Amino acid sequence: MARLKNGISGPIVGKLGNHVGYIRLGQPLIRMKSIPTKKKRSSAQKASTNAFSIVSKFVSPIRAFTDVSFKPYVAGTTQIPRNAGMSLNLPAVYGEYPDQHFDFSKAIVAAGVLPAALNPVAELSVYDQQNRTVKLKFSWESDPNCYGERQRDQVMMLAFFPETGKSSYCTSGARRVDRSDVLGLDVHLKNDGTGFDESYVETYIAFVSDDRMEVSNSTYCGRINLTA
Repeated sequence: MARLKNGISGPIVGKLGNHVGYIRLGQPLIRMKSIPTKKKRSSAQKASTNAFSIVSKFVSPIRAFTDVSFKPYVAGTTQIPRNAGMSLNLPAVYGEYPDQHFDFSKAIVAAGVLPAALNPVAELSVYDQQNRTVKLKFSWESDPNCYGERQRDQVMMLAFFPETGKSSYCTSGARRVDRSDVLGLDVHLKNDGTGFDESYVETYIAFVSDDRMEVSNSTYCGRINLTA
């Protein structure tokens, strides 16, 4: 049953026949309920659905990061940051159904107008299995085109573990002027104590302005093997 919370001229909230009314980001919206069909799905439809699932496995674990990194990108729209993460990363899926894969080097985890990191590098900084401590060092070069308040932009660092579908991140790190920062990884020791569940990690870097209103495009920093 649908409700007219604000009278006859107000938005519809709830079910009305085959339609559902709801409020999203302050906007009244109506969508049609999907109708089950016995029609056989085409290969293209199956590929599209599978690609969406592949991207979701990457985007969902980094939601807390993209809630910051894509917020300016969707500002003023009816989208949420997750929508941006899904649409921007679908092109990173390659291969023919059902043999489809995700190209982490083409992943986008931030989008905006700030200058991106100049020649960034990520490398294994600390590997201490006994104390379950693994850290990555991110570094970048001084950009002569960045001065004034741009020097106070903060680094955003992301590490994604494809094997476990987990992530480690920082959305408010060192200043751009500092040219480096360290990210601690949330790794898990194997039951037999021979190493960590995570043997490698995919890394990304971006910058966010001091007032959190602007973000740079992200840069892929490569795959890092987590070994001694």
